[in-house]
Amino acid sequence: MARRDWMTTVLALMAAGRRAPGCTPTSSLGGELYQKAFRHADCAMALHSADRRFVDANEAFVEMLGYSRAELLGMTVSDVVHPDEQDESARWAAQWLAGVRKGAPAFGRVVCKDGSVVAVRVRKTVVSTEQGLFALATLEQLGAQSAFERDSHYDELTGLLNRRGLRRALRTSYPSDLRVTVVLVDIDRFKAVNDRFGHAAGDLVLASVAKKLAHAAPDHALVARWSGDEFVVCIPGGSDLGFLSDDLRRRNDDEGLPPLSVGTTEFSPVAETIDSALVRADDAMYRDKFRDRPMRRLLAVLRGRER
Repeated sequence: MARRDWMTTVLALMAAGRRAPGCTPTSSLGGELYQKAFRHADCAMALHSADRRFVDANEAFVEMLGYSRAELLGMTVSDVVHPDEQDESARWAAQWLAGVRKGAPAFGRVVCKDGSVVAVRVRKTVVSTEQGLFALATLEQLGAQSAFERDSHYDELTGLLNRRGLRRALRTSYPSDLRVTVVLVDIDRFKAVNDRFGHAAGDLVLASVAKKLAHAAPDHALVARWSGDEFVVCIPGGSDLGFLSDDLRRRNDDEGLPPLSVGTTEFSPVAETIDSALVRADDAMYRDKFRDRPMRRLLAVLRGRER
């Protein structure tokens, strides 16, 4: 049986074998099959509720993390996710539960009971029961090739998606006919930060802006570092993101960070590429950047000629 069909069957057996979250499966056929398929599977699997509390874990999951099943049932997903990836993990969970990621895998790190860190690929299948939504998480420890795959889709400095990762996520996360709002965020005068304070300071600014951006963006958004000091947020639907840009600017001003310029547009992945949509967002961003400067018209003309 294919993996996806097998996982769906396991979830159905879970629903049949449970009276409520955390209960022991009944002695029915569904409960017996659940015990065999779930408990003794070779891959590490855990079931958690919509609020990310563990309600079950199989032997392979227990062996990977080092916690007993009883310990895990008193914990949440956040308790085992690497501290640097808490925000992204919460975002992935919200996307999965909302049906946005459509089974697309995610990469991350989990912290074991002994403090060791394991890099994993995570897949989730969500099922709706009378008790609410539950997610079956399957963890696969990354080998060298899989680790390379993760690194090739994520930005090392910020932990956000990179260009390749964003393009892949747009193909796998959203329906192709869904309109997407694209937000391009640029850090103003970033070169001056590097020139005056050094690249280490510039890296701190980039990491800080990336963290604020990931925190402020809606849960179902895709957030990426597109280039050196430019970030992209993709949100399904025609969302009004004025609040996002205002909030980001306010936070940067409050903390003495460089100002931000923001440009937005909409596109349909089935009709055009993210690159062509970003041309429009880039134009809007530069209008925003120079909106209070007398030379903005001349600069816009010059930029047009450069193209």
